[in-house]
Amino acid sequence: MPLSWRVRINLGLALVLALLATVGVYSLISIRALVDTDRWVAQTQETRSMVRSMLALLTDAESGQRAYMLTGDTAYIEPYIRAVNSVEQHFIRLETLTQTNPTQHDRLEKVVPLMTTRLTLMEEAIRVRRHYSDAPVAQLLHEDRLVTDSLRSALDDMDHEEQAQLTPRSERSAAQARRAQVLVVGGTALAMIIATILAGMLRSHLERRLLSEARYRGLVEALAEGVFVRDTSGRIVECNASALRILGVSRDELLAMGPGELVCFREDGTPMPLEERPGAVANKSGGTRTQVVGIRRPDGEMRWLLTSASPMFLAGSKQPAGITTSFSDITRRREAEAAVHDQREQLQDFLENAGDLILIANADGRVLFANNAWREALDFGTNDEIIGRPVTDFLAPDCRVRYSGQLDRLLSGESLRDVETTFVGKSGRRITVLGNTTCRFEHGLPVATRSIFRDMTEVNAAQEQLMLAMEQASNANRAKSDFLANMSHELRTPLNSVIGFASVLLRNKQDRFATQDLQYLQRIHDNGRHLLGLINSVLDLSKVEAGRMELEIGTTDLGALIRETLGQMESQVHGRPVALRAIVPEKLVPLRADTGKLKQVLINLVANALKFTEQGSVTVRVSADHNGLPRTIEVVDTGIGIPLERQEAVFEAFQQADNSTARRFGGSGLGLTITRSLCQLMGYRIALSSTPGVGTTFSISFDSAQPIVVNPVEEIPSDQPRVLIIDDDSDARMLLAQYVRDLGCVPVVAGSGPTGLEAARRDPPSLILLDILMPGMNGFEVLQAVRNDPDLASVPVVIVSVIATENRRRAVGAAALVNKPVERDEIETVLRRFVAEAPADKSGQLGELIRRTVSAHV
Repeated sequence: MPLSWRVRINLGLALVLALLATVGVYSLISIRALVDTDRWVAQTQETRSMVRSMLALLTDAESGQRAYMLTGDTAYIEPYIRAVNSVEQHFIRLETLTQTNPTQHDRLEKVVPLMTTRLTLMEEAIRVRRHYSDAPVAQLLHEDRLVTDSLRSALDDMDHEEQAQLTPRSERSAAQARRAQVLVVGGTALAMIIATILAGMLRSHLERRLLSEARYRGLVEALAEGVFVRDTSGRIVECNASALRILGVSRDELLAMGPGELVCFREDGTPMPLEERPGAVANKSGGTRTQVVGIRRPDGEMRWLLTSASPMFLAGSKQPAGITTSFSDITRRREAEAAVHDQREQLQDFLENAGDLILIANADGRVLFANNAWREALDFGTNDEIIGRPVTDFLAPDCRVRYSGQLDRLLSGESLRDVETTFVGKSGRRITVLGNTTCRFEHGLPVATRSIFRDMTEVNAAQEQLMLAMEQASNANRAKSDFLANMSHELRTPLNSVIGFASVLLRNKQDRFATQDLQYLQRIHDNGRHLLGLINSVLDLSKVEAGRMELEIGTTDLGALIRETLGQMESQVHGRPVALRAIVPEKLVPLRADTGKLKQVLINLVANALKFTEQGSVTVRVSADHNGLPRTIEVVDTGIGIPLERQEAVFEAFQQADNSTARRFGGSGLGLTITRSLCQLMGYRIALSSTPGVGTTFSISFDSAQPIVVNPVEEIPSDQPRVLIIDDDSDARMLLAQYVRDLGCVPVVAGSGPTGLEAARRDPPSLILLDILMPGMNGFEVLQAVRNDPDLASVPVVIVSVIATENRRRAVGAAALVNKPVERDEIETVLRRFVAEAPADKSGQLGELIRRTVSAHV
């Protein structure tokens, strides 16, 4: 009867084990003998090393002794002392090493008295030499030499003995190593051959077995659900990749877990005992158990699993052989459900506690919800007094008809913005609100209207007070400017006399004044001119603030202007270690600007830089685009610099970098204030960057607001209407100009209110597009000036601003309001309304548009 594969494999394994055991025993014997032999070889080598070391120590001691004996220098005794201190340790070690060699041990016994005698003689010779400088050194050294020769002879005999024993011991060690190698290699090779044969037999069987298991595993691994199998003790013995991914562990970690190591939780978040888990219940009941189980992964993340456990039975057995558990990750679904629930509660809480007034009504206009702010504003305590009632019950009588029309628009799908209405509270108190209203649709049918209002009662009152305060402040500022303008003449008249007569007296034609008198006159003259300059600066500042300073726009050669200005200021750097220079591109396009005021700005900035620069340079640098159009002027100095916290203050009136600067350099603190005011008037941007101790750079930018870039009248085709764009932002001007040009009109742009008014008065346009937020003169002031000008009153003005609709109450006289960002279609609509028809018809169209605009926002 042929042997089964199990018996054959077991017999082969037994043979391999026996062979390996035999090889191991013989290898152990050979290795032990090899170790003993290597120990003898090492002992022989160490003995030779100790003998040679003693000979070296003896030589060092003799050298130190002889040098001392001959010279008397105590520094040569140190080698002798070190040798003597080491001899005793070497004798102790040699005595241990020669215990197993009687011959060597006897020789060592003879060496000891010789070494002792030698050291004694050396010590005696050193002692004699130390006390008797005229001692017979040669005789003493000769006596030591006799003993030294005997000692060297004995040590050489010991070294020769060890050398004679070293060779046979080394040969025995090599032979033992070869024998052990042959046993290990040969026995292992034979065991490997037998093991290879057994492996081939086992592989043939396993291939058939694994093929069947691979089909099953492939199916399990392809599942998106996690699957693992527990044995009867509850330990996991198999799992698929999805189980590892869901549980967040490696295969080794999962298979190493005990029955209770996987922490599980009930749906309420409490720990789940082992007996309640699906596997335990299925094992006990013999049926399938399905339930939701929470687990905490090793990374701390909580996962919720829909788990199903079933027992496994072997053929013919009624006892479970294990438990198969499958599970799917439902964490995201549970989180989504919880998030929806939380969002509903948060939304309810947000709506209820929001500061704005929120009102929800059904399609019939009856209240479904009103938040706490709405109830408090109208003096209602509970929802029972509100829910189900028509919205019109809470509206002022004059707003009810309008609400009916607004409701129809909402139900048709239109959203209402900036709705202003008046509610009447329970106590009869009226509140004005402003907000937005939309309608929610389901399946194409209106379901509910949603309104969010803000109580504007106090805001409107505050705005009225603010407008009154602004008007009062404007009147006060105007009165101040009038006062300064009038007083300037009264002040300058006597000052001119003081300065003039002081100049006459300074000539001293008849030599009537002493040197000290002339110094006094010079001070009167200089301080009078300084006071006159201060008065002029205050007057200029008041003119700019009052909007009375006019611009004289013309063509300006910026390069020539800079060179002329610096040439006039060269005297201020004469004799000082300060260089005044200009960096200007060769080809600059002429600039449309007020030459005089631009020169005043340059003089102020350069003079300021020269005042605060004690050494180094002051540079005026111009940059231009690729077409040669000037973009910026920079005034760069290497002066004391301005601290960051004071950089904004230097533009304020009567302010400098700090008090110490004012004391050291002087000045009124008005130069930069006037400079910034002039830049704002001309539509420029001025900025500074500075580092204390390094220097300061003032920059003037033309790209943000060019002063009236107006095409000559003769270049404008007579058949194309002109649209004036007034905006301080360059990008906004460029965009609007492009829209206007694309729609067949000629754009004329201005970077500030005053320049825009000047362009409009010089050649009234067909339409004005006006921004509100502009420095100096804002859009409302420009609008009022246009309406008060008989030549411009008929020109329609359209407000184009980010706060257009927010300030419609102040935009009285505007033809329309357009919010930024503006689209091309909106500009096209505006142009079609106001530019397409003849100017004679525009007054009626303007009135109609105003009525439409007002009715749409009420």
